[in-house]
Amino acid sequence: MQIFISRNGQQLGPYTLDIINAGLSAGSFGPDDLAWYEGAAAWAPLSTLPGVVIGVRPPPPPVFAAQAAQPEGAKLASRGSRLGAAVLDGVIFFASVLPGIIICAATREGGGFAFGVLLLLAGFIGLGIVNVLLLMRRGQTLAKRIVGIRIVKVSDESNPGFVKIWLLRSLVTGLIGAIPYLGWIFTLVDACFIFREDRRCIHDLIAETKVIVAGD
Repeated sequence: MQIFISRNGQQLGPYTLDIINAGLSAGSFGPDDLAWYEGAAAWAPLSTLPGVVIGVRPPPPPVFAAQAAQPEGAKLASRGSRLGAAVLDGVIFFASVLPGIIICAATREGGGFAFGVLLLLAGFIGLGIVNVLLLMRRGQTLAKRIVGIRIVKVSDESNPGFVKIWLLRSLVTGLIGAIPYLGWIFTLVDACFIFREDRRCIHDLIAETKVIVAGD
């Protein structure tokens, strides 16, 4: 059946019944639009035509697995947990070099002093290697792992990798902080950025990272 539509003095069509029903569902046709088909006595509202379905909407598009699997953003690490991790990092560092310092202070010279220096370097380098490996693989230092927080990319919450997490986030900001006079101002301002809504400090903005609650 070929159906013609009359709207604003213009005749449209012809359309098949399937197209008419699809147009009604999409809103391009209205039930009060006048329609005529061959054999009809006169023009009549679409809603009165046999086979016309009113009020049926097409089903929503399917949600693909990739879309359905997208997680909500992870919970940001609290300011207290980030401060606690920073303090704990300092405590762990001090504990790793303390034996060497004690031996160096006690002996002051000779083989004992040399052993103390080696022990101090072993603690310093050993802790550094452990933290670098943890940062590269998990986005965590020892303290962050203990506290239960980790560093991730802002864009997709994946591991930032060596360049972002170590060179940009740690080394670059550390060098800026070492500049005489300017460094302590930068360090203070960097810390104050934790009070932003997204809790991202300057070193996070430089490296495009954020700190979240660890999921494991």
